Amino acid sequence: MNKMVYREKLNQLLADVQELESLIGKLLTEEVPGVQLLSKSSSCAYSILEGIKEIESEQIRQMNARLVERQDELSHLSVLLDQYQRMAEACKKDILATKQELEASEPVLAQKEADPTAVLPNEPEPPVEEPAKQEVVETPALPVEETPKETPVRKEVDLAPVIPVAVKGNVSLNDLLEKKSLSDFRKAFSLNDRFRFRRDLFHGNEEQMNQVIADLNQIDSLDEALRFIDTNLSWDMNNETVADFIKLLEKRYI
Repeated sequence: MNKMVYREKLNQLLADVQELESLIGKLLTEEVPGVQLLSKSSSCAYSILEGIKEIESEQIRQMNARLVERQDELSHLSVLLDQYQRMAEACKKDILATKQELEASEPVLAQKEADPTAVLPNEPEPPVEEPAKQEVVETPALPVEETPKETPVRKEVDLAPVIPVAVKGNVSLNDLLEKKSLSDFRKAFSLNDRFRFRRDLFHGNEEQMNQVIADLNQIDSLDEALRFIDTNLSWDMNNETVADFIKLLEKRYI
């Protein structure tokens, strides 16, 4: 029942009540009430009663409809609550599984922190490039001509002094071979060096470390390499790990 219909019914009830009041007033003025007046009063009272019952029934119907709506809403909320509970259980299982994985990996990380020289089981050791072997050209021995045996005459032969040939920059053969093997700077690292540099100098960022090594491989002199490090990396040159890194870098530019 909308508001307009409800208001109309109330106005009708008010009119019936006023009419009944008028009829009762007439009954009070008569010494002997007439049958017609009593019948009309009774019909008016009955109409008022039916109108009130109709309004009451409509109100009850609307209340029941609202109760049904509330029950539907409660049922929907119950379904949502059940879904949220299942999601919470699934999230709880995921969190427990992740926690177990972290707890399982903690002993390995703790061992590595305690002993930086330890080799991680899953990290492959880089291949070691063997220095190129120098070919030794053997000069064939000249045939010795047989001469008639004569009485040997001792002659003093002045031998020219052997002048040692100095290698430019005091570079030994081993240094040259080592330089050749360090054409790729990453091959200068041992497995422990690689782990230590990545952890202490690049904060565990493998991609950044590989990019810096690739850039250094493109630089032709030690001075340019040091300027590159000073410009692009905020390193403390007094740090022991930085000093070890620079020491390996210097070998590349011997």
